[in-house]
Amino acid sequence: MKSVGAPELRENKLQYRSANLNLYIYPDALVEDYLKLCPIDHTWMGLSHAIRDKLNSEFQIPEKLRSLPGKLIYFSLGFTGSSVVELMKRMMSILSKSKHRFIIVKGQFLNDYELPPNMWGETFVPQVEILPFVDLVITHGGNNSLLETLYFGKPLIVL
Repeated sequence: MKSVGAPELRENKLQYRSANLNLYIYPDALVEDYLKLCPIDHTWMGLSHAIRDKLNSEFQIPEKLRSLPGKLIYFSLGFTGSSVVELMKRMMSILSKSKHRFIIVKGQFLNDYELPPNMWGETFVPQVEILPFVDLVITHGGNNSLLETLYFGKPLIVL
């Protein structure tokens, strides 16, 4: 960024703050508590959410999972987490022992490991369309996953 004239970031800072306008996207109920501890100035504007639109794919629970017993759990570690094949293999091994069913976001290394019988997954799945069907979400805590899970009122485990 320095090569195009941007100033250096301050130590331990990951983003620039504008003197004119800064945006945050988080539910009002969560922001209220944060602001009690860390007030922000007039340059900040909040948006209560940015829930993605459905893709109109009319997602249905895969036949493979429909006939199995147990709760339906959505598992996503985001682009980066799902790219660590050994981590995904280990998590699938652990979750395979569960009596529950899982929808897995496998990420870009889709063909590098097999899913156990209680799981179904793809490189990408329409998260906003799946969330209404699930009983629990296990995620890395990315912004979209967190906000969309809260939006649909689902229990959440953040790894």
